[in-house]
Amino acid sequence: MLLPLCLVLFTFGGEEVEVVAFKVVDVAPASAAKMVKERGAKVIILDIRTPGEFKAGHLKGAVNCDYNNAAFVAELAKLDPDKPVLLHCASGGRSTAALNTLKKAGFKEIYHLKAGFNGWKTGKFPVVK
Repeated sequence: MLLPLCLVLFTFGGEEVEVVAFKVVDVAPASAAKMVKERGAKVIILDIRTPGEFKAGHLKGAVNCDYNNAAFVAELAKLDPDKPVLLHCASGGRSTAALNTLKKAGFKEIYHLKAGFNGWKTGKFPVVK
């Protein structure tokens, strides 16, 4: 899924209003691994699984914000919305559901890991425990 980038400037009541660009790109595990390697700390690796799932194994450098936790939005507010985000859960369900929440939180560039953490493991990419 690719939502096109757009930037619209219009006048509302005599004031200019900027509509912020937002894009979501579904990426395969191999592409995600390449992005993480090339961009390093410039990408937020956002794991929205439960703390137990995260503890059992996660991507190196990942930040854990449990999507099912009532504090999820508050946890997102601690992150830099101007950085690109590699978003994932276990298989893609929770991360797909979280896309609109990230958009509302101001994140503009989201890379959605196809098949989630399970796809990452199937591809035999490195996992930290």
